[in-house]
Amino acid sequence: MTLKGADISHWQSGIKVNDLPVDFVIVKATEGVGYTDRCCDGFVQACIDSDKLWGFYHFARTNSPEKEADYFIAECRN
Repeated sequence: MTLKGADISHWQSGIKVNDLPVDFVIVKATEGVGYTDRCCDGFVQACIDSDKLWGFYHFARTNSPEKEADYFIAECRN
């Protein structure tokens, strides 16, 4: 079985997730220790509404890995 997916972030703002011909979507959530993607929650909610599998990720920078992990967890906890 092969699944098709898409990696999206604020660069694709306005895209209609339910219209994507994919099985899953991976959404950028955070970057570094101070950036949260403003489109993340909306994309995740659209995935839920359209019954698409989803996940989100952190884009790492050159900060302390522990601080970046803490930021990611704090921003994505709920």
